[in-house]
Formats: sequence, C-alpha cells, structure tokens
Amino acid sequence: MVAHDILKTEGYEHSRLGACIAECGAGAGVLVAPDYTQCVKDPESGKPSCAIEDRKTDGEAAKLDWVNKYIRYIFGEDGRKFEPAAAA
Repeated sequence: MVAHDILKTEGYEHSRLGACIAECGAGAGVLVAPDYTQCVKDPESGKPSCAIEDRKTDGEAAKLDWVNKYIRYIFGEDGRKFEPAAAA
C-alpha cells in the first residue's frame, strides 16, 4: 500500500483481506474471511467486516488447497504438498 502511495499507481485499489479455514471434523469446515480494507482506508471510522461460510462437505479439501497454494507459491510446483491423513 505504501509503495503504491509513493508511486501513485494509477487505478490501484488497496484491500486487506484474510481467509482461514477451520476444520470441524469428518471432512467439514468453516471459512472465515475477514476484510479490514475499510479500516486501512479510513483509520478513524472504517469498520471491519467478516464473511463466514459453512463448508460442510469439503472443509478438509478446501483447507488442503489453501495451504498447498502457499507451498506452490514458495517452492513452485515441485514442492511437497500436504495430503489428507488416513482416518483414525
């Protein structure tokens, strides 16, 4: 955000988003996606928001996809990916 302010990047719209998938067992999960964009744009009165999405059937798969996205980003396609564990 600071670099874009200094460079005055035309058309740049800053966002401050997050995402976390909490596993709930039996393959289910909950996606929690906070958005702090308004707080960054207006520190005095901007309000955060949050979306919560039920992932009843694909929570585990969504979590693995989310984690493995960072493995690919850091280590490339050859990085060792996380895989589902055998059910206990």
